[in-house]
Amino acid sequence: MNLAVNSSINNIKLSDDETLDQLAGELKFIQPRQGYRFSIDAVLVSFFIGDFAPKVIDLGTGCGVIPMLLVKRGVVGKVVGVEVQERLFQMAGRNVEINQMQSQVEIWHLDLRQLKDICPANSYDLVVTNPPFRKIKSGRINPRAEKAIARHEVLCSLEELAQIASFLIRPKGKLVLIYPASRLADMIYTMRSNNLEPRRLRMVHSNPNSGAKLILLECCQGGGVQMEVEKPLYIYQKENIYTEEVNRMLLSEK
Repeated sequence: MNLAVNSSINNIKLSDDETLDQLAGELKFIQPRQGYRFSIDAVLVSFFIGDFAPKVIDLGTGCGVIPMLLVKRGVVGKVVGVEVQERLFQMAGRNVEINQMQSQVEIWHLDLRQLKDICPANSYDLVVTNPPFRKIKSGRINPRAEKAIARHEVLCSLEELAQIASFLIRPKGKLVLIYPASRLADMIYTMRSNNLEPRRLRMVHSNPNSGAKLILLECCQGGGVQMEVEKPLYIYQKENIYTEEVNRMLLSEK
């Protein structure tokens, strides 16, 4: 699902292949003009987080939109964003500086599979991610490597992601992510296999007349077996017009 954002320069230096986009009224994000650009998925998963979490890590942070939305909402203490792609890592760091969030947001440049080697076990209250959705052999892989890595399980599978999240989360800590509804069975099986119990689920629909396209899922490290299924979330009330709920998110209302 595409996201409409406002664009402006505001005296920030950009290269020819970059844009400066504005979200939530005041947050500014440098993004690739042609490469991987964040979508509304990042906004939705940011607003699925309700309880305050002191220590958070975002796996595959891209240009850093999720950490900065969480800080703006006031639902986190400190956030680490992990990004393997050099250009996106550099942009995320610049975005942190542009939005003056250096005291709360830190960006790491590494493959998230390396986190087990540098982080203590059970060291985060919350892991959040908008991970690659597509299996490596399913569908046409985007010829742009940046988009392919962000959308397909090129560098990290769902199983590896669950293993890493389970390692990082403290007991009773949470994992929050967004994923295709068509892979719900895979998701629940993989989470449970890694001691991450699905506790809260919300289906995301393009509009009230469409089937679910995405799921928002909250898992608990070693939690109980009951799951709350929330009311559906609709993106559009009619063509190209967001619902009131999504508009509130885009304005970053708490």
